[in-house]
Amino acid sequence: PPCRHEIDHVIRVHAAYVGADPILMRECSFDIEQFCSGEMEENVHLCLRKHMDTIQIGCKEEELLQGTLEAMDVTLKPKVFHACKKAMGAFCQDTTPGAGKMLQCLHEHMSEANLNTKCKLSLAADLQAS
Repeated sequence: PPCRHEIDHVIRVHAAYVGADPILMRECSFDIEQFCSGEMEENVHLCLRKHMDTIQIGCKEEELLQGTLEAMDVTLKPKVFHACKKAMGAFCQDTTPGAGKMLQCLHEHMSEANLNTKCKLSLAADLQAS
């Protein structure tokens, strides 16, 4: 559909900038203040996910939705995407993007000796928060 590009853009913005998502901010402002006030904005989703057992139900629902969307497309995980760009070219060049296939490929290559440390750390942090 013609609006798909715009929807993808909004999802990308919400993944990178928590403050750009008015619903998430409404549901999670207390939890962000409580658990993630010292985090850089790009780390707030990971921080909230690390506290899934203790955040409010509305916030949990919004984070689960955002996490589900992010799991389908590595570009919606800015830290992983930027840290692993070279790895995707080296290890996943034959992988068709979409449906979480690129993330799956990266996870399958986490133990590779020549996978850069920044990518490994980003993947590990992402897995821990999932």
